[in-house]
Amino acid sequence: MIRERPLLITPIPVRVAAFWYRTVAVAVDVIPLLTIWLILIFATGLVDVSKLPESRWNAFDMIVDLINDRPLFFLPPLLVWVGLILAFYLVQELIFGQTVGKRLLNLTLVDVHGRQPQAIMVLIRNLVRIVSLLGLGLGYLWAAFDTERRTFHDWVSGTWVVHRTPTVPLKRE
Repeated sequence: MIRERPLLITPIPVRVAAFWYRTVAVAVDVIPLLTIWLILIFATGLVDVSKLPESRWNAFDMIVDLINDRPLFFLPPLLVWVGLILAFYLVQELIFGQTVGKRLLNLTLVDVHGRQPQAIMVLIRNLVRIVSLLGLGLGYLWAAFDTERRTFHDWVSGTWVVHRTPTVPLKRE
């Protein structure tokens, strides 16, 4: 689709990453995070499956019974998950301007001028990413319907995920 005006205010020609590219990049990033998270919550004893209540129903009903009996049961694992996501994305986007998944797909994070975003923009992006994720992932799904292919946290922070070419700089000048 050809646009009348460029998405970014930059003399560098860029191609904004499609929703499916970004989805694959997130999937690549989440696999090691999920593994680390599972190891952490079971190794530290945050979740002890031996103390789960017996249920004569299916797994979904067992989870509902567990939430009714002990409403804070899922809070520590959820906080560990949010902390892992925040640390993982924040560190990689601050240092490299891209995560492992983005690097594999040759994508990078840029600001409106086509440069690596400032630290405050990356911090805002990653704090709002938590809101995007906890809102049933609707902040991520936003990119599928957005004309500029940006997620909710991209809009709030003023960033874009683009295909990296030799003309797109990695570091701020």
